[in-house]
Amino acid sequence: MKMLKLVCEYSKKYKFDISFYIFIVVITWSFAILNPILIGKYLDILINHKNINYIINFIELLFFIKFVEVITIYFKSIISARIKTFIAFDLNNFILEHVKKIAIKIF
Repeated sequence: MKMLKLVCEYSKKYKFDISFYIFIVVITWSFAILNPILIGKYLDILINHKNINYIINFIELLFFIKFVEVITIYFKSIISARIKTFIAFDLNNFILEHVKKIAIKIF
């Protein structure tokens, strides 16, 4: 429990990054939910519509959505690595400073 409190204490410095990360995760989840629905509609359009322009427009929409999804996943990875690195660095620095304060007699 103490370790969790310590991690929470050091993660407070990165509130903005963590909240932005959560926002991007929610967007990524929405894309994951939206993809099967759009692919099902795409198959319905292929079966029912004979208008090629409508099919091309829908393919362009799918391409745009996938492109935005790839960009959000990229930013999610970058922000995740940034948060993990900074918090790990802060914790390692705290542990090192704490070990320096311990008396040599203990060892």
